[in-house]
Amino acid sequence: MKTNNLARERALYSAMADRAQQGVRRKLASLQEQMTTQLRVNRASDDPTAFAEARRHEALAGRLEQHQRAIGQARSWGEATHAHLDAMAELFTRAGEYAVQGANDTNALDERAALADQVDALRAELIGQMNAKQGDEYLFGGVDTAGPAFDAAGEPSPMPRDYTRIAGPRMRQIGEQLTLKTNITGAELHQVGGGAAITDSLQNLSAALRANDGAAIRTAMGEVADSRNHVLQLASQNGTMLGRLAATDSAYDDAVIRLKARQSDLEDADYIELTMDYQKSQRQLEAALKVTASALKTTLLDYV
Repeated sequence: MKTNNLARERALYSAMADRAQQGVRRKLASLQEQMTTQLRVNRASDDPTAFAEARRHEALAGRLEQHQRAIGQARSWGEATHAHLDAMAELFTRAGEYAVQGANDTNALDERAALADQVDALRAELIGQMNAKQGDEYLFGGVDTAGPAFDAAGEPSPMPRDYTRIAGPRMRQIGEQLTLKTNITGAELHQVGGGAAITDSLQNLSAALRANDGAAIRTAMGEVADSRNHVLQLASQNGTMLGRLAATDSAYDDAVIRLKARQSDLEDADYIELTMDYQKSQRQLEAALKVTASALKTTLLDYV
């Protein structure tokens, strides 16, 4: 009878010891995983509330970073646009200087013809700037950026001055419900106002210089100034767009940092605390093993 009782007690102690050891081992395994990943919460079962909230912060940060990539592309486009508008403004500044020189009535015909050659070169350079590219796309092509915005004469095609192809706004989504026009269209660039085109002023100045017509030169001088102001106004508009993109990007940077910090607070493990817990669990396991060994030790006297 005593032998049967001892056997039952031994089986009971063995089962209890196994359960205790399994619990400590599971905890040790969990702590080892946390030490490896540096995360307190690796799955929903670790802390359902913290896991769900961390995923919400992670998803929102991901959406903001996606918008930031769109902003980065728009800023690159806008900065390239700005550089070419600045170059165009400089071309009109130089043309204005030639106009001032040519307006002097002491100039001989050949001197004005030489100035006209310079203006023609500026006009050719201007058309090149109007067909500037960012990568494989034409900056001033509206939404049709695959082909040149203007022909060799600086005119939109097909003639006469059909702006349909190059008038489309390039819209980018930079927020959940926020889209922004991020381009200067070819139509906006080409039309100075009053039916005049951006290239007309240089063409008129060149013709006036070749005609040796002082009054026409002075009229063309004003047109050149109007064209320069037009380009500067577009540059200002583009600069405002770039400023808005920069401000939005900066706000997203701050938001992403806060979201990731909160996610870190929810998930990250305290390494010092984790190390202490691990050492404590190791001691518990060692103690459990000793207790089990002691409880299960039997001698012949136990069966007498």
